Amino acid sequence: MNCLQRRFSLKTIPFISIGLGFFLIGSKPAEPLQALLSIQGLKSDQGSVRVALYNKPEGFTEPKKAVHLRSVEAEKGQVTLSLNVPPAKYAVAVFHDANNNGVLDKNAFGIPTEAYGFSNNARGRFGPPDFGDCLIEIGPNTQARIQLR
Repeated sequence: MNCLQRRFSLKTIPFISIGLGFFLIGSKPAEPLQALLSIQGLKSDQGSVRVALYNKPEGFTEPKKAVHLRSVEAEKGQVTLSLNVPPAKYAVAVFHDANNNGVLDKNAFGIPTEAYGFSNNARGRFGPPDFGDCLIEIGPNTQARIQLR
Protein backbone atom coordinates (compact mmCIF):
# COMPACT_ATOMS: atom_id res chain seq x y z
CA MET A 1 0.00 0.00 0.00
CA ASN A 2 1.58 3.30 -0.98
CA CYS A 3 1.49 6.51 1.03
CA LEU A 4 -1.36 8.06 -1.02
CA GLN A 5 -3.61 5.00 -0.56
CA ARG A 6 -2.90 4.93 3.19
CA ARG A 7 -3.77 8.64 3.57
CA PHE A 8 -6.99 8.20 1.59
CA SER A 9 -8.17 5.27 3.73
CA LEU A 10 -7.28 6.96 7.04
CA LYS A 11 -9.14 10.13 6.02
CA THR A 12 -12.29 8.23 5.00
CA ILE A 13 -12.62 6.27 8.26
CA PRO A 14 -14.15 9.21 10.22
CA PHE A 15 -16.65 9.89 7.41
CA ILE A 16 -17.62 6.24 7.21
CA SER A 17 -18.06 6.14 11.02
CA ILE A 18 -20.23 9.28 11.02
CA GLY A 19 -22.32 7.98 8.13
CA LEU A 20 -22.77 4.62 9.84
CA GLY A 21 -23.75 6.42 13.07
CA PHE A 22 -26.45 8.43 11.28
CA PHE A 23 -27.71 5.25 9.61
CA LEU A 24 -27.96 3.42 12.94
CA ILE A 25 -29.68 6.36 14.65
CA GLY A 26 -32.09 6.80 11.75
CA SER A 27 -33.00 3.12 11.60
CA LYS A 28 -33.64 2.73 15.34
CA PRO A 29 -37.39 2.75 16.00
CA ALA A 30 -38.50 5.71 18.09
CA GLU A 31 -39.73 4.76 21.54
CA PRO A 32 -43.31 5.89 22.09
CA LEU A 33 -43.77 8.54 24.73
CA GLN A 34 -46.32 7.98 27.44
CA ALA A 35 -49.58 9.87 27.54
CA LEU A 36 -49.66 12.82 29.94
CA LEU A 37 -52.70 13.72 32.02
CA SER A 38 -52.82 17.09 33.75
CA ILE A 39 -55.33 17.49 36.58
CA GLN A 40 -55.95 21.14 37.41
CA GLY A 41 -57.82 22.99 40.13
CA LEU A 42 -56.50 21.28 43.28
CA LYS A 43 -57.21 23.54 46.22
CA SER A 44 -54.69 21.90 48.57
CA ASP A 45 -51.77 19.51 48.68
CA GLN A 46 -53.49 17.21 51.17
CA GLY A 47 -54.23 13.60 50.31
CA SER A 48 -53.98 12.18 46.82
CA VAL A 49 -55.48 12.41 43.35
CA ARG A 50 -57.16 9.21 42.18
CA VAL A 51 -57.54 8.45 38.48
CA ALA A 52 -59.61 5.69 36.88
CA LEU A 53 -59.76 4.74 33.18
CA TYR A 54 -62.76 2.91 31.72
CA ASN A 55 -63.08 1.30 28.31
CA LYS A 56 -66.79 0.40 28.42
CA PRO A 57 -69.93 2.07 29.75
CA GLU A 58 -70.90 -0.78 32.09
CA GLY A 59 -69.59 0.16 35.51
CA PHE A 60 -68.40 3.62 34.48
CA THR A 61 -67.39 5.49 37.67
CA GLU A 62 -67.14 2.24 39.69
CA PRO A 63 -63.45 1.80 40.53
CA LYS A 64 -63.81 -2.00 40.57
CA LYS A 65 -64.74 -1.87 36.86
CA ALA A 66 -61.86 0.41 35.82
CA VAL A 67 -59.24 -1.01 33.47
CA HIS A 68 -56.54 1.18 35.01
CA LEU A 69 -56.31 2.85 38.42
CA ARG A 70 -53.67 5.33 39.48
CA SER A 71 -53.08 7.46 42.55
CA VAL A 72 -50.57 10.29 42.97
CA GLU A 73 -49.82 12.70 45.79
CA ALA A 74 -51.82 15.90 45.60
CA GLU A 75 -50.12 19.22 44.93
CA LYS A 76 -51.86 22.55 45.23
CA GLY A 77 -52.81 23.81 41.78
CA GLN A 78 -52.20 20.85 39.50
CA VAL A 79 -50.59 17.44 39.15
CA THR A 80 -49.37 15.82 35.97
CA LEU A 81 -49.01 12.10 35.60
CA SER A 82 -47.98 9.78 32.84
CA LEU A 83 -50.18 6.92 31.73
CA ASN A 84 -48.68 3.76 30.32
CA VAL A 85 -51.77 2.02 28.93
CA PRO A 86 -52.51 0.38 25.59
CA PRO A 87 -53.63 2.96 23.00
CA ALA A 88 -57.44 3.07 22.94
CA LYS A 89 -60.45 5.22 23.73
CA TYR A 90 -60.99 5.69 27.45
CA ALA A 91 -63.28 7.65 29.73
CA VAL A 92 -61.30 9.13 32.60
CA ALA A 93 -62.73 9.88 36.05
CA VAL A 94 -60.64 11.78 38.61
CA PHE A 95 -61.14 13.01 42.16
CA HIS A 96 -59.07 14.73 44.83
CA ASP A 97 -59.15 12.37 47.80
CA ALA A 98 -58.17 15.06 50.30
CA ASN A 99 -58.62 12.82 53.36
CA ASN A 100 -57.03 9.77 51.66
CA ASN A 101 -59.88 7.41 52.55
CA GLY A 102 -60.04 5.92 49.03
CA VAL A 103 -63.59 7.04 48.16
CA LEU A 104 -65.24 10.17 46.79
CA ASP A 105 -66.93 11.65 49.85
CA LYS A 106 -70.51 12.87 49.48
CA ASN A 107 -72.94 14.76 51.66
CA ALA A 108 -76.34 13.46 52.88
CA PHE A 109 -77.90 14.35 49.50
CA GLY A 110 -75.28 12.39 47.52
CA ILE A 111 -73.50 15.51 46.28
CA PRO A 112 -69.69 15.12 46.20
CA THR A 113 -67.83 17.08 48.86
CA GLU A 114 -64.43 16.43 47.25
CA ALA A 115 -63.32 17.88 43.92
CA TYR A 116 -63.83 15.64 40.88
CA GLY A 117 -63.67 15.78 37.11
CA PHE A 118 -63.95 13.79 33.89
CA SER A 119 -62.13 13.66 30.58
CA ASN A 120 -63.31 16.26 28.06
CA ASN A 121 -64.38 18.18 31.19
CA ALA A 122 -67.77 16.54 30.63
CA ARG A 123 -70.59 17.29 33.07
CA GLY A 124 -73.71 15.40 33.95
CA ARG A 125 -77.02 17.00 34.87
CA PHE A 126 -77.93 14.93 37.91
CA GLY A 127 -74.96 12.64 38.42
CA PRO A 128 -71.92 11.71 36.39
CA PRO A 129 -71.77 12.50 32.67
CA ASP A 130 -72.45 9.88 30.03
CA PHE A 131 -69.61 7.52 29.25
CA GLY A 132 -69.62 8.60 25.59
CA ASP A 133 -69.18 12.26 26.52
CA CYS A 134 -65.98 11.38 28.38
CA LEU A 135 -64.29 9.23 25.74
CA ILE A 136 -60.85 10.39 24.64
CA GLU A 137 -58.21 8.73 22.51
CA ILE A 138 -55.19 7.90 24.65
CA GLY A 139 -51.97 6.85 22.99
CA PRO A 140 -48.33 7.84 22.73
CA ASN A 141 -47.80 11.59 23.04
CA THR A 142 -51.42 12.26 24.11
CA GLN A 143 -51.80 15.24 26.42
CA ALA A 144 -55.12 15.73 28.17
CA ARG A 145 -56.31 18.16 30.86
CA ILE A 146 -59.06 17.70 33.40
CA GLN A 147 -60.37 20.60 35.45
CA LEU A 148 -61.60 19.62 38.90
CA ARG A 149 -64.79 21.18 40.27
